[in-house]
Amino acid sequence: MKTKTIVPLFAFIALLMACGPSKKKLQEQINEKEAVLFNENGILNPERGSEMINLYTEYFKKYPDDTLSAKYLFDAAGLKVTLKDYYGAINIYDTIINRFPSTHTAPQALFMKAFTYDNYLQRINEARQYYQQFIERYPNHSLTNDAKKSIEFLGKTDEEIMKMLEEASKNANPE
Repeated sequence: MKTKTIVPLFAFIALLMACGPSKKKLQEQINEKEAVLFNENGILNPERGSEMINLYTEYFKKYPDDTLSAKYLFDAAGLKVTLKDYYGAINIYDTIINRFPSTHTAPQALFMKAFTYDNYLQRINEARQYYQQFIERYPNHSLTNDAKKSIEFLGKTDEEIMKMLEEASKNANPE
C-alpha cells in the first residue's frame, strides 16, 4: 500500500521540480533577448522583435494564470504595433482585457486598443467605441482625460487639432 502512495508522490514532486526551473529559465531567456532587442540607435530589429513576441506568447501559453503573462503580452502587443501588425496587437490587447481584467495592464490594453484603431488604422467608429468603453470602465484612471481628448480629436486633421488647442489656450488665458 505504501509503495502505491509513494510512487505517485515522487512523480508529483519530480513534475513540480521540472516546472520550476523552466519558468525561471524562460524568464531569464526573455530578459536576455530584451537586452538586445534594439540596436544602438534604438531601432527595433524586426527578426528579434518577432522572436520576442514568440517568447512572450510562449510564456503566456505555459503560465496563463501568472500576472507576469499580462505584462509580457502587453509588451508583445507593443512590438506588434512597432512591426505594423496592428490587428495582431489588437488581438493581444483583447486577450489581456479578457484574461487579466483586474491587473493594472487591462486598462492600458483597452486604451491602447482604442489608440491603435484611432492612430494606426484610422477606424474612427471603433476608436470612439473603445475610448468610450475605457472612460466608462475606468473613470478615475490617469488616461481617462487622454481618452476624452482623443474622442474630441477623432477625425480631425493635425491643423484642426492645433487650431482647437490654440483656441482652448486663448480661452484659458484671456488677455
